[in-house]
Amino acid sequence: MEREESRAFLYFPFIILLSIFSFACSTLPSSRQAVSLQNGALSACVSFLHTDWFDFFAHPANKIIWAQADRSGHLDLDHPIFGVQGDNGCLFAVNIPPGVYRPIMASYRLFGLRLYYPFKPELEKEMEVKVKEDQFAFAGDLTIYTATEDPALIARHIGLRFRRLWWPFHLYSVTPPADYTHLDRTSLSEADSLRVARRVYANTLWSDAIENRLTEIGSPQSPAMKGPFWNRRKIQSVSISSFSYIPTKLRWPRKLILGGAEWTQPKDRARIAVQFLEPGMKGYQPKEIFLEKMREAGTLDDSHALFSVHVSTYFGEGARYRSFVYPQNDLPGATANVFVTETWLIPKVPGYYLIHYRALKSSFKKFYLDFKNFVEYLSLN
Repeated sequence: MEREESRAFLYFPFIILLSIFSFACSTLPSSRQAVSLQNGALSACVSFLHTDWFDFFAHPANKIIWAQADRSGHLDLDHPIFGVQGDNGCLFAVNIPPGVYRPIMASYRLFGLRLYYPFKPELEKEMEVKVKEDQFAFAGDLTIYTATEDPALIARHIGLRFRRLWWPFHLYSVTPPADYTHLDRTSLSEADSLRVARRVYANTLWSDAIENRLTEIGSPQSPAMKGPFWNRRKIQSVSISSFSYIPTKLRWPRKLILGGAEWTQPKDRARIAVQFLEPGMKGYQPKEIFLEKMREAGTLDDSHALFSVHVSTYFGEGARYRSFVYPQNDLPGATANVFVTETWLIPKVPGYYLIHYRALKSSFKKFYLDFKNFVEYLSLN
């Protein structure tokens, strides 16, 4: 431990100078596209919370530096890796050669100052992450609780802020002491980070790696909450037959159907249904036959292809197709309503779940997000 502390102290001035130079210079961000599928990516979420004054909100970090570690644990400080800011304090680095990496510094801006936090050796080790080819690695969700109780240090910070009023083009850097840190490396925090990465790296070659990792960990969701921030409480799910759902995620009127329930948009422009079918129930067909009918459904212009889907930790297949519905009084010249349907089949012994989303073609995209939000909080029990 003493050797590690002396190593950190030896490199501390170098790290500070490197960080100030790197963060102060205006450089073009690295490409978000994958330059090679033999490279990987890493992510971490870091936020700061002050404990020495009345502060409700955490301050997300917008800079982080990584260093690669060899087998003996020595860090390659000559080739630092800089994280790119995403959202909610999540920082990403892509196109990283496979290997073991540790964070060495994070920073954020507050009241005209750049505040740095150099990671302690034990925290570096705890957040160590292994980057693999074509995969997103997660180092954890870190909260750093800082304090500035020393009167001399407080006076220095105030003085630097006043100096910035006179010289606003210079960004002063300080290092507040840290009371303690809290690291969360659960699958829930990783899933939250991956959803941020999905928005940042949408329509890039990293999308598949992000989706694959979300699927691998089951895409867990944070509990749905309601109430003011000082009295937040978990929303209780509602159980129907063999599944449960969060009622606030879909406020459409509901009616019970065979094996489940159906929700109808108030103007009947879209419907969502969930049901569980098993042998002996009306409408049940063997899974292979039903999947073949899903593949054949629709018009000649539809894809007639199945795609992979998952709900919580269950996996299945889905299909999207169109249909035409004519008015009941089929008068000459009457035009048909065009509907788009997406059907998911999730196997579960002794039968399978069917999840339907059906909407007018003109409203399909508008309500599809409601469908996705509902399914994310759907529990198949």
